[in-house]
Amino acid sequence: MFEHLDSETLKLKQQEYNRYYFAVISALAYKDPGCTKKHWDKLGYVCAFYDQEGAQCYVLENKDHIVVAFRGTEPKQWSDVKADLNAFKRRGRYKHGYVHGGFQGELDKIWNDLDTELSVLEDRNIHVTGHSLGGAMATLAAKRISEEYDNVHCLFTFGSPRVANRQWCKSLEVP
Repeated sequence: MFEHLDSETLKLKQQEYNRYYFAVISALAYKDPGCTKKHWDKLGYVCAFYDQEGAQCYVLENKDHIVVAFRGTEPKQWSDVKADLNAFKRRGRYKHGYVHGGFQGELDKIWNDLDTELSVLEDRNIHVTGHSLGGAMATLAAKRISEEYDNVHCLFTFGSPRVANRQWCKSLEVP
């Protein structure tokens, strides 16, 4: 499944390959860091893994770009189930509309770590991805990153639930 992936091939005009590439990255995000190290190494990434109260993501970097991959819902993790069920709307961080409270709460748990990591990395394109709850967190994170760093290259989500209202979605300017 992973043997023909190549992080050097990521280009905006190769959408079909990129969709597959980020689907694999999103699948790997469910694995523990010890199990994924060989895959990240093969793809040429230096990996950081963050886990705060059940909110988890990988930050992968190489000389050309950064990938932020959020882990999705794990049914045996109470914090994930609780985040999915907390559907009360909250004002978006940049006041562009309303977002799902549980998804926002999960991203808030991990944001300080992610923000610290991204602030020390050089200016490179950032790709954001995730599946399920991870896709929802990726969408919210892409908005924050685009507002604070202005270098989100793309957002790929898979099986993401609805994250926000129409007003917030219209304000999201991420390829």
